[in-house]
Amino acid sequence: MDNKLKKYNCIGILGGTFNPVHKGHTMLAREVIEQFPDIEQLLLMPNNLPAYKDTDHIIDSEHRINMLKLVSEDIPKTYVSDLEIIRGGTTYTIDTLRQIKSINSKVKIYFIIGADSLYSIEKWREFKEIFKLCTIIAAKRDCDLNDIKDYSKKLKEMYPYFNIEFLDTEAVDISSSELRDKAKCGKLDVKYLDDNIVQYIKINNLYGWKD
Repeated sequence: MDNKLKKYNCIGILGGTFNPVHKGHTMLAREVIEQFPDIEQLLLMPNNLPAYKDTDHIIDSEHRINMLKLVSEDIPKTYVSDLEIIRGGTTYTIDTLRQIKSINSKVKIYFIIGADSLYSIEKWREFKEIFKLCTIIAAKRDCDLNDIKDYSKKLKEMYPYFNIEFLDTEAVDISSSELRDKAKCGKLDVKYLDDNIVQYIKINNLYGWKD
C-alpha cells in the first residue's frame, strides 16, 4: 500500500461504508476517472467506523473489501485501499489525508463527496485543514447543483484555500439501506447491484439473506 502511494503524483479518494457496494458507487468511480484524467489512481476506500453514521448495521470489513475488489476489476485506474480499516477506530477524513501526505507529501489528492455533504462539511473534524490538503470533487446527489455551487462560492470567500470541482453526472436514486432491507426480505435488486455482488451476498448470507 505505502509503496503504491509513493509513486503517484495525483490520486482520488472515493470513501464510504460500501455496505453494500452498488451501481451508484461504480458509476461514480467511472465518471471520476473519465472526467478527471490527471487522476492516476482512484482509491476505493471503505471506512472502518464512520464518524457521522450509525455503525450497528455495518458488516465485517473483510466482506466490504472483497466486494470492492470484485467491482474494481472492471474499473480501470482503481484499487481498493484498506488504509482506514487498518488504522482502526473512528474514521475521520483529516486522519486519512494526513496519513497519505506522510507517505507522499507531494501527491495531489482529490476527495470525492456527495454534493449535499458540503452543507455540513464545516462540522467535519478539522475541516479547515481538510481544505488545505485536498481538492473536493462534489458529485450531484439529491440536491440542486446550482444551490450547491452558490454555497461553494460562500465557502471559498470564507476559506481562500478551499478548492472544489464538480462532477458532471446524473444522481442515481439508490440507497444502501433500502438494498439491505430488500435482502432481508429475500430480494436482491439486480437493477442496482452487479451480478458478482449479488452472488457474493448470497454465498455469504449477508444482510440477513437466506436461500
